[in-house]
Amino acid sequence: MDEIMGTLRTTLTETGLDKNTIVAFLSDHACHFKTRNAEYKRSPHESSIHIPLVIEGPGFNRGMQIPELVSQVDFMPTMLEAAGLKLPAGVQGQSVLPVLDRRTEGWRNEVYFEMSEFITGRGLRTPQYTYAVAAPKVPGWRAVPAAERYVEYMLYDLNADPYQHVNLAGRTTYQKVAADLRQRLLARIQEASGATTAIEPCWFPYS
Repeated sequence: MDEIMGTLRTTLTETGLDKNTIVAFLSDHACHFKTRNAEYKRSPHESSIHIPLVIEGPGFNRGMQIPELVSQVDFMPTMLEAAGLKLPAGVQGQSVLPVLDRRTEGWRNEVYFEMSEFITGRGLRTPQYTYAVAAPKVPGWRAVPAAERYVEYMLYDLNADPYQHVNLAGRTTYQKVAADLRQRLLARIQEASGATTAIEPCWFPYS
């Protein structure tokens, strides 16, 4: 991969196209290589949802790494703004160009994600928490794109547990945190799909 990217960048420089070409490297998902569950990529853990996003070219050559959370849906509006084009109506993402200028006011610093096939799930990644829900696998369950009902099944405090070893879903001391994240996730589901759904608290609360 390094050799291919090097060849691409060298060719752009040799042809002079680097002056008006933006090069981006990203992926659709990461992979925990079955270290978390029986499925190799469809989980809410950092090893599955934390993907590379590297951009260089006019407007991006600043040698910086931003701490704000960025989603794949932000990529298209970012590229359009960098090219001087208007955003189509209904675009859900945000351009990251203001964030590169450190104008972060109003930036929604969270990422909404969906999981499918292995489970039917939804989740929210904030600077401190990863919160995930899934359609319960009751008798007759089958993988579908979306569900009318979800149940909390994972909550991680990334400040205290960056490697996500302790699942806090259902823990009574985190009920207020879970309730807040639940409402924020419901709003994101509604925004992304227009669907009204329900999220039940974890079925097995504990102290």
